Amino acid sequence: MDRTEAQALASKELQRVERDGYGVASEHIEQVILKEITAPGGTDYELELSYLWDDEEHEDILVICRVKARTWFERGHVERSIKLACNRD
Repeated sequence: MDRTEAQALASKELQRVERDGYGVASEHIEQVILKEITAPGGTDYELELSYLWDDEEHEDILVICRVKARTWFERGHVERSIKLACNRD
């Protein structure tokens, strides 16, 4: 697994989640979404997005993105996360 490539995929996916916003993320709370993606270098990756409440008040959302190569001999993964805060205004 090319860790730099995997980190770039995770960052790009989390940027998309951020652009979509809190409302869309809240529709996926307590869900795990799996995606298959082929990187520009030709490596196939599995992308896992987990949407969780980040606080006891169930207002802020933690989105975790894990990326791993889709080969039987690859071990390990890259993980990045973002927090989407509830707009309390």
